Amino acid sequence: MQKTKLNLFLACISVFLIAISSSAQLIDKNINVANLSNAQINQIRSEMTRRNMSMSDLENEARNNGMSATDFTILKSRLEAVTPEQTQASTAVEDKVERGTSLPETQIQIDEVKPNSVYGSEFFSTAALNFAPNENMVTPDSYVLGVGDEMHVLVYGMQEYSTNVKVTKEGKINLPIVGQLHVAGLTYGAAKVEVKKACSKIYSSLNSGQSHLSLTLTNMRTIRVTVLGAKRPGTYSVSSLATVFNALHAAGGPNQHGTYRKIELIRNNKVIQTIDIYKFLTTGDQSENVSLQENDLIRIPVYDIRVSIEGNVKRPGVYELLPGEKFNDLLEYCGGFDEAAYRKNIKLIQNTDDGMRVIDMTEEKYNVYTPELGDVFKVSQNLAKFDNKVSIRGAVYRPDDYEFVEGMTVADLISKAEGFRPDAYTTRAVLIREKEDLTKVLVDVNVVDGTLNLQKNDELVISSSFDFKNQSTVYIGGQVKNSGSYPYIENMTLYDLILLAGGFTEMASKHLEISSVIIKDEKAGDFTQMSVVKQWEIDTLLVDQSKNLAIGPHDIVNIRAKPIFEKQKTVTIVGPVEYPGDYVVSDKKERVLDVIERSGGFKYDADLNAIRVVRKIEQYDETGELLHRKEIIIPIDYNKILKAPESEKNFALQAGDRIVVGIKRGTVLVVGHVERNSEIPYANHRLKYYVSAAGGFGNDPFKKRVYIIYPNGQAKETKSFMGIRKYPKVVPGSEIVVPEKPEHKRKGPRMSASEVIGIGSAITGLGSITLAIVRLLQQ
Repeated sequence: MQKTKLNLFLACISVFLIAISSSAQLIDKNINVANLSNAQINQIRSEMTRRNMSMSDLENEARNNGMSATDFTILKSRLEAVTPEQTQASTAVEDKVERGTSLPETQIQIDEVKPNSVYGSEFFSTAALNFAPNENMVTPDSYVLGVGDEMHVLVYGMQEYSTNVKVTKEGKINLPIVGQLHVAGLTYGAAKVEVKKACSKIYSSLNSGQSHLSLTLTNMRTIRVTVLGAKRPGTYSVSSLATVFNALHAAGGPNQHGTYRKIELIRNNKVIQTIDIYKFLTTGDQSENVSLQENDLIRIPVYDIRVSIEGNVKRPGVYELLPGEKFNDLLEYCGGFDEAAYRKNIKLIQNTDDGMRVIDMTEEKYNVYTPELGDVFKVSQNLAKFDNKVSIRGAVYRPDDYEFVEGMTVADLISKAEGFRPDAYTTRAVLIREKEDLTKVLVDVNVVDGTLNLQKNDELVISSSFDFKNQSTVYIGGQVKNSGSYPYIENMTLYDLILLAGGFTEMASKHLEISSVIIKDEKAGDFTQMSVVKQWEIDTLLVDQSKNLAIGPHDIVNIRAKPIFEKQKTVTIVGPVEYPGDYVVSDKKERVLDVIERSGGFKYDADLNAIRVVRKIEQYDETGELLHRKEIIIPIDYNKILKAPESEKNFALQAGDRIVVGIKRGTVLVVGHVERNSEIPYANHRLKYYVSAAGGFGNDPFKKRVYIIYPNGQAKETKSFMGIRKYPKVVPGSEIVVPEKPEHKRKGPRMSASEVIGIGSAITGLGSITLAIVRLLQQ
């Protein structure tokens, strides 16, 4: 008896636990639907089954918890599309990755095929390629009229008549005076003939040619078509001029397993057209892009064969093939080999019943082999080797690679290079020869004799006499056009060096310094003086006098700048002012208000509370090299500047400053940890009003640190005194930022109101169950 009572008690506890778990949310708005794995999708489906939830129940819960309709549509498609087999395979891959087990590279590429990686998927992901019909174009005569189309009928010439008509539900148009005419189902061209025939009964000049008739389609009807097997399957309302491509683009193209090669257009329960997207992508043929009609159905079956091609082709990726297509067809779709491809042999990785295998596929099989599901083709790069090359380097007039022919000698190669330069060192040259094992060996060569026979890949190196000398340099810096190091030339003068540097800049002064290095013997006793520095003055307009100043090896010349010279500096003003643009600052004391006045003042839509200066700050290292550059924002209080122009708020501008004048905005932006980032119309309320309008605070908001960024860039934070918060004032154009509470200040996850109610109901139920158990045990 006691055992029976205990079992009953445990059963009641189980009911209680199930009640609590069932009150928890299955999904919420924070779920990233696109990133859910197949295993996670299957968990949601299993939980729906356990709770006996329908898709409508799930949709209600999702919407109550803030999930968007678009995200739920994607989730619904995933729940309906993922099969248990896919879930099992996906879980296996995820488990291996989680345990750190490596998977075969090619297996990952085939198993993890994503829709946006399949050739053709970009056709539907590019917004510019939407194939939306141009309703302003001339209506084609083949267009079939239907209920809802509107037309303008015009008779002009000797007789005149004008009316607007609409195709009624009965398929007719009502022409005043003329009468009714049935046009639904007629082509636009046929309708013009019928309308003219009817009107000519009243307006006889149409028959004689003295009057003419014009029929213009002014408003086209909307039709409904259904797309199945797409990323966003459903029924779409489209223009009556829409084509298959238009509807496919609206539906996002084929889903993960949808075909791009055998899309079916079904009309009146019959397949009237099969569409191959690749035909359009490879040849531009739109013959299969037919017009749609009311209640058409576009069905996208699953693909038969997908393969991958990698390496040196023009468009590597995943491609769908039709049964019977050959490897050469795949080459056509991927654009063929690139210029570096090794074409004689391609590595084919193929799936088998119990693993994988590698096949070397030669050129003669390209037009024979029929690719199979999961095949991976790897095209390698051609080797950078030559079969008929010899080279010559160094002191010849044309050092380069040349064609090797049997019997070629060293003298022949030197002749091809147009002979020795005057500085060539011909006493000894080096020939670098490649052995059969690809190692290198040096061969002494008498280049004057030149009778040694060459072999392919030989490289002849002719040294220069300058190679055995130390090449000295000199340096010139400061106010010259091209400062830097230059080779030292014997008997070099300052004049020569200035000419090499492109001459003086406009800022060059007459003062210069020449620093000459002291060459010391290491045994010398005086090591304190490193160089000799001499100062000179020359007239920059009479550069010839610098011919008398000799320059030595390793000398350093610095041309000083004029002390009073300073480049003009400019500032910029942008926004709603009368004359925006660049302004030259007239003196160092020119201030913000001065430039605003020079720009002609503000336009009607300028926000005087939204003025700021953007200034570039640059930081350099000790050598003068730029480390980094950033911009800072300096808020401008225009009203205070206007009242006190001499105050420090009306500061002097620097070169490169940009005055930005904002446009009046009658809204307040609320971002951060609120339920929904929103832009709220300004209504002269306090901060909490705008947070409430954004759905209230979100999870873990740091209310003590809420701050406002004002239109001029100034930020102001919340003040707190004895637990009372004083939020900053809100003005039009403000941005309210709600930061996240730091980790150490959080109290743990909170339950939603629905969860609290659910748990409360469960606890109430538990109380009743516990009371019943107590009474049972007392019996």
